[in-house]
Order: sequence, then structure tokens, then C-alpha cells
Amino acid sequence: MNSKKLWQAFSLIFTYLLLASFLAYGSATLSASLGWQWGASFGIGVVFWVLSLVFFILLTNKDLFVFAVLALLCNAIGAGLFIGAFIVGKNIPLNFGSLITLAFMVAGCYLLLMALLTVPKLKYRIWYVVVCYIIWIVGSIFLARWLLPLLLQAFGLRQPPETGMFLLFFFLLLGF
Repeated sequence: MNSKKLWQAFSLIFTYLLLASFLAYGSATLSASLGWQWGASFGIGVVFWVLSLVFFILLTNKDLFVFAVLALLCNAIGAGLFIGAFIVGKNIPLNFGSLITLAFMVAGCYLLLMALLTVPKLKYRIWYVVVCYIIWIVGSIFLARWLLPLLLQAFGLRQPPETGMFLLFFFLLLGF
């Protein structure tokens, strides 16, 4: 786990998930206080995801760092707004700690992949990378499905009614 690129990827994933969590909670809270329906957050999220795509296309043509940062930032904002729209649309009572705990856990699951990819002689073999990815995905889903309720209970947080969908959102964000 001493690879600089793996730690950079971990820090980007962790930052992305935290930003999406903050924005999901913020947009759900703002929508509830202003009486907005889920469509407002969803529509703004679509705009940010389209902007993210535009910046990504500009990045591939110019290879500029600023476009990469803008693409990632717009993508995280869009993802957070989509999750916020889901919270509002399903009328889910959610506290901020539940989202942050989930973000920490999903980002922490990446550490499992990092550990698997540090075996010196095998890390360059494609079959080993595929096996590591499968172990990581299955292990992450297993940990999230059974460990998350225990973590939330340990921190005195309630489990969201739609935990399965939240896990799907966060693992889709992490997988892409």
C-alpha cells in the first residue's frame, strides 16, 4: 500500500464521497425547508452532470488539469444532488451522520483493494487484478450490508429506511 497513485486515488474517492454526502444532505434539507419537490434537485443535478461531461470532453482534447478538477467537482455536485432528490422523493428521515458514516465506510472499502493490489509479483498480472476487483466488490457489499447497521448502531445513528438504495448509490459512485 505504498503506491503514491493508489493513495491519490483513495484521497480523490474519499473527497468525492464526502462532497456528495454533504451536498445530498444539504440539498435534502434545503428542499424540505423551502417546500421543493425532488425534481428541483434532480434537474440541477442533471445540469451539473452534463457540465461534468463537457469538462471531461474538453479534458480529453486538451489534457489540462483544470478540466479534470472541474469535471470531478461537477460530477460530485451532480451525484450529491441526485442522492438529495432521492431522499426528498422518498421522504426519508435522515441524519447527517448516517451519510457520512456510509461515505467513510465505502471509501474505507477501497483500502481493501489497495491492500490486495500490493502483492509484488502478482500485481501486474491481469488475472490477479480481475480476481482482486471481484474480491473487493463482493467484500465491499458484504461489509456494507452487514457492517453498516452495526456501525450506525455503535454511533447511535438510525439506519435509513432505504439503506439498500443508499448503498447502491454510493457503490455506483465508487465504481465509476
